[in-house]
Order: sequence, then structure tokens, then C-alpha cells
Amino acid sequence: MSLTPRQRQFIDSYIRHGNGQVAAVEAGYSRNRARQVSHELLSNEVVTSEIERRQTKASLADLTKGSKDITDDYVLGLIVKQISAIEEYGYGGWQVQGLARFIEMLGRYRGMFVEKVQVDLGSNIMEKLLEGRQRARLEPKTEALEPEQPKPLPEGSDDNGTVN
Repeated sequence: MSLTPRQRQFIDSYIRHGNGQVAAVEAGYSRNRARQVSHELLSNEVVTSEIERRQTKASLADLTKGSKDITDDYVLGLIVKQISAIEEYGYGGWQVQGLARFIEMLGRYRGMFVEKVQVDLGSNIMEKLLEGRQRARLEPKTEALEPEQPKPLPEGSDDNGTVN
């Protein structure tokens, strides 16, 4: 079943206001019956499914996943735009927190903060590791390989360690 022009007006108004009674009056229904009509329309499956379809928007994450327009410059522009908007509207509690967060994002974007330690080991690190391993195999520690010899007991003692 398709929607009538009045039902479409009701849906438009309902999405705008969120109030069924107001939406019914704006759609041209009688003020006296507005409450009853809005209940009837909001019970109609076709009307409610259209309202839900129009109110449900794709999330920003879903939209940006497939977008090829998201570049470094675009992200940087968004961060700077948010900082400017916060500065324009004043420094209330949430604005200061937002400003701090966007400044942190800007710093990370520009590489000012490094969360992981970056180690440059050079191009010949593998050669040095192999040399070290070869040295370790050629020059084994003799102390570690030889079993410990028991210490001789002092003269005049028995096997329990007591001196006679």
C-alpha cells in the first residue's frame, strides 16, 4: 500500500517535530481528532516503516569506510575547523576538553608525540647479529661448560664436615 499525500505530510512533520499530534494538525487533519489520528497513523506499519527508514541514517563510520575523499588534508582541515569552532563559541567546560582533544589530535598528526619507541638499528644490524652469534659459538665460556669440582675437605675432617 502506498502513502497518501496527507500521510507523507504527516511523516515530514513528525520527523521535524517528533510530536504526532502537531504533525497531524500540520498535515491537515482536524485539531479535534489530531491525537486519535496520530495514534492511528503511528500504528500503521507503512507509515512507521517510512518514518524509521527516513530517520535511520548511515553512520559516519560507514560513510567514510568506502570514501576515497578522506585524505590527510581533509582530516587536518576537520581538526582545525573544530578548534576554530570551539574558540569561536567560548571556553566552557566541554569546549576546553574538546579543544584539548583536538590539539592533541593535531599534535599526533604532525608527529609531535611518539607513542612507540622508534629505534634505527641501521642497515647492517643483521650482519652484526650474525657476527656476534658466530663469536659466541667459537669462543665458548669454559667455566660454564665444565662441571664444578667439589672442594677438598680440610685435613682431619670426616665426610660430614666436622673437624676431628
